[in-house]
Amino acid sequence: MTQPRLSRVSIAAIVVAVAVLLAAGFFVYQRLAPAAVPSVGECITITGEDELDHEVVDCDDGSTYSYLVAEVHDGSADCVEGISYELQSTRGDTTTTDKTACLVPQFTEGACYTIVDDSLSLYAVTTDCAAADFVVDSVVNNSNGSCVSPAEPWNLTSPARTYCIRLVT
Repeated sequence: MTQPRLSRVSIAAIVVAVAVLLAAGFFVYQRLAPAAVPSVGECITITGEDELDHEVVDCDDGSTYSYLVAEVHDGSADCVEGISYELQSTRGDTTTTDKTACLVPQFTEGACYTIVDDSLSLYAVTTDCAAADFVVDSVVNNSNGSCVSPAEPWNLTSPARTYCIRLVT
């Protein structure tokens, strides 16, 4: 008894059908999957234009400005310090805030910064300290640290940290 053989057209149709199902499944997953949530203690940069996203970066990398994730809350929340970064998902016409990350500046000791008018970042690292708006003279890991004049303290409670900021004149 001979086994029925699939024609080349049948095999091609099966391959195309599987490819279409895989592509459709990936599209549905991308639309329904919740946004990746940064963890407390991670440093991130905000990316994107129309739809914001983030990239986890090395907290010790002083070559670019980043935010430190101080807190993460379920749903929409107000942050006591820093800025609120809402991680949202869209299902159909409905957009839901799944998590809110509270972001505080992650400054590097000895680095120079300029204040920028940019919705994605408040500050930018500059190598030209003479043209900078301020320099971070030191970072103290408690919320009530003191600074050596002329630097002024910028105290944070979460995380417990004091940035000693010296304005460039």
